[in-house]
Amino acid sequence: MSNIYKLSDPFLIFSSKCDGHSLKQLYFKCQDFIDYPVLLVIQTNQNIIFGAFCDKMLTVKNKYVGSSETFLFTLQPEERKYNPTSGNRDYMMCAPDYLAFGSGKSGPAFQIDSELNKGFTYQSDTYDNPLFTEQKNQNRFKCLSIEVYYLK
Repeated sequence: MSNIYKLSDPFLIFSSKCDGHSLKQLYFKCQDFIDYPVLLVIQTNQNIIFGAFCDKMLTVKNKYVGSSETFLFTLQPEERKYNPTSGNRDYMMCAPDYLAFGSGKSGPAFQIDSELNKGFTYQSDTYDNPLFTEQKNQNRFKCLSIEVYYLK
């Protein structure tokens, strides 16, 4: 994360607990903050907390966007950051019916569905991340909550 963002305050713009489990609503709430970077934070039913820092706002585009500033992280069970590798430039995809980060031979680092209820995770070439699940032989998870913060 650039030093300029380290001094930024996060402001909550979307919470699945308050705004509902809808990717369409998430995109709608983000559209007023197009010029700001965001933090996406996901808590799963396995009490894993992970997410992504995006230097670009989450807006619907059927292609990979972002930059080398984009990264993934875990907060629980341990704090860890996953920077992009030179594997590819597939940082994030904000499709109408899913949201995905990274790609690779196996699949994306993580992808969540349009109802923000279910997701899956793979080790991606983009971020060289582990699976964001408790049991490393299972790649599916349920989303308990999803929050999006913009940095100002």
